[in-house]
Amino acid sequence: LDYAKILKNLGSEVTIVFRGASPKKALEKTGLDKDLTAALVSDLRRSGVSFAKSSTCTDFQVPPPSTSGGKRRPLSITLVPTDKDKQNQEARIVKFDAYLAAVGR
Repeated sequence: LDYAKILKNLGSEVTIVFRGASPKKALEKTGLDKDLTAALVSDLRRSGVSFAKSSTCTDFQVPPPSTSGGKRRPLSITLVPTDKDKQNQEARIVKFDAYLAAVGR
């Protein structure tokens, strides 16, 4: 989460993927205080950080390097809903220039 705020302040678009429906509850599971968690999530939202809730990554695509020396092609991940009520929704493909994975402690 530290890097989400730093990268957003440097001008990047940032999306945090949570398997659960509530970022607050997910962060509370790590041992953070309830009030601190609420303030942190609120601050990230105000900063423009996006949340992909109730999602899990099922595919990660890295395109081969360009042979013409042109602009690098974007990476992509496929996000599918983890919420049983939303499993009939289609998967969503998100494209990006860089990927940072943080999987907890």
